[in-house]
Amino acid sequence: MGGNPLAQALEQIMGLGSRGGHEQREFIAAEASHQITAAHRPVEEISHPPNHLIPRGVAVVVYDLDGDAPAAWEAAWHAWHDLNAARALWNVEGLADPDDRRAHGDAERPTHRSRTRVIGRPPRWLRANTSLLSLGAGRQTLIPTPDALLVAEPGGAVGAVPWHAVRVDAFAERVREPGPVPADAEVVGTTWQHARKDGGRDRRFRDNPEIAICRYGVLHLHSASGLDERFHVSDPRRAEAVRDAIAGLRAAIDPGRP
Repeated sequence: MGGNPLAQALEQIMGLGSRGGHEQREFIAAEASHQITAAHRPVEEISHPPNHLIPRGVAVVVYDLDGDAPAAWEAAWHAWHDLNAARALWNVEGLADPDDRRAHGDAERPTHRSRTRVIGRPPRWLRANTSLLSLGAGRQTLIPTPDALLVAEPGGAVGAVPWHAVRVDAFAERVREPGPVPADAEVVGTTWQHARKDGGRDRRFRDNPEIAICRYGVLHLHSASGLDERFHVSDPRRAEAVRDAIAGLRAAIDPGRP
């Protein structure tokens, strides 16, 4: 993969194999991520606490932010944390096909979603000299940092995607809500749980209640390297705030990149 440090670090993470146990894999992976993400000072200048003070299996990341970066990271941290201010936040793992959507007034239907929330701390294996947080995304954990998005796998591997490589989309979408409607959600219509192609009630189903169509926010994080995480937020403004804050952070930490 040539001289691409991100690709080499991810290759190292995924190639750990049986070298050591779970804690060691987490440590090496996080250290590899750190060496490609802590770009504010050369890696060799970053100081670490003495080894005897670092618990086994814990990676310590030291950031040295300057210029507009500290304020931009603080704004981004708060935008992520404020996703919890929405009454409902879901990780969306699948969507219905377009034909199904058209039958319900062009309202989206998640085929599988799970409630999640932002935790105001990183996983136990990661420490830093700035506040970090984490967000569950199915079996993965997302950890926003000042210069990259860390993606932790359940098996212990950790990948890093620099913010310049992360595309962040935020927009409002009509979504069918078969459950309770969150208090801060805007109801924009109704449909049947089972509808005909013309949108009418499908009378083949005895248990076929009328359900709400809500206007939810969508936060979509994706990259060319394979990152693809979608969230529904009951208050669309919260998703837009994350998108805008990451754009500001990206401009602050890498002002020369278009």
